[in-house]
Amino acid sequence: MNQEAASITELNAYIKMLLDNDEVLQNIHAIGEISNFKKHSSGHLYFSLKDEKCSIKCMMFSHYTSNINFNLENGIKVFAYGNISCYEPMGQYQIYIYYLAPAGLGEINESLKKLYKKLESEGLFDESRKKKLKKFPRKIGVITSKTGAVIHDISSVLKRRFPIAEIVLASVRVQGSEAVQEILNAIDLTEKIPELDVIIIARGGGSLEDLWAFNNEKVVRRISNCKIPVISAVGHDVDYTLCDYAADVRASTPSVAAELASESIENIFLIINNFKQKFKNILENKILNLSSEIKFLKQKININFSNLINKKISDLNLLKNKLEIFNPENIFTKGFVIIKINNKIIKNIDNITENSQAKIIFLDGIAEFNICNLKTKKTKNKIQKIGNKNEEKKI
Repeated sequence: MNQEAASITELNAYIKMLLDNDEVLQNIHAIGEISNFKKHSSGHLYFSLKDEKCSIKCMMFSHYTSNINFNLENGIKVFAYGNISCYEPMGQYQIYIYYLAPAGLGEINESLKKLYKKLESEGLFDESRKKKLKKFPRKIGVITSKTGAVIHDISSVLKRRFPIAEIVLASVRVQGSEAVQEILNAIDLTEKIPELDVIIIARGGGSLEDLWAFNNEKVVRRISNCKIPVISAVGHDVDYTLCDYAADVRASTPSVAAELASESIENIFLIINNFKQKFKNILENKILNLSSEIKFLKQKININFSNLINKKISDLNLLKNKLEIFNPENIFTKGFVIIKINNKIIKNIDNITENSQAKIIFLDGIAEFNICNLKTKKTKNKIQKIGNKNEEKKI
């Protein structure tokens, strides 16, 4: 800066530079009572925070006002988080606020209670909306700060319990003016990662103000509508945020979240051994059942084959008996003979002529002779019953 003389513009610019580079002033927490409250048509908020002795001007840009979950008006004591800078045209330093919350515990709880009831009435916390976690995740998304103990704790637990899972870190601020938007962007990003099975949203413990980003309505709604199962692990055991209710699973700590997101190697081996024994039992029972079935079929085949053989033998015997009945040699045993003249069987007397060469076929031989002095006499067939026997005799 010019040592001789400085313009007002240069002076204000220098003051702004000093304020903007002061680490303390860039991350302040303040408590005060609202006064001179005005809401511009643009949505920006202008007011002062005061205590018993002093006051300081404040402004809040419209894109941060969605964090406000209570009625903002004069006389309300609030907790403010932001940074101090200089408004150069007026040479005026003021607090640029990112978050506002009721300063009294009762007021804070009341504002959270109202938002909770609103979201609950819309069904955002219903159990029916909760998605189940996979036992064996391939990829696990983690939304948290890349620095600090949280990501280290989660990585250590997963490395011990389920080392084959891939961790995809989406680093965000977990408190401060940019936290809400970064968390929203991180959810959008991780939701699109192929084969991602679960998302862990986590941060360490802190005051209610430190955890305020996880009570933001936009964040809560985004978690509830996430297509991938979400585990909320914000704060410690006693810390609860609205994100815990919207998530599919709530974990008391980030380490517990890592345990819930994965299956331990010991349990995996136990599951494998159980499946192995179960499969062995199923296979043994199947073999036993098949052996019994084969034995039954074998017996059935033997019985059927035996019955078939017996039937064929019976049919053969029946045919044999029929053949025996129709055997032409059987007539000879009853005293009948066959007469042939000119090699033709004589069936009636008219076929016999004198001086014919004839053959008489007996059971034990053939007699040949000539027919001479032929005398014939026709007779009628008569049936004579002899005794009580049903025998027929031709006369």
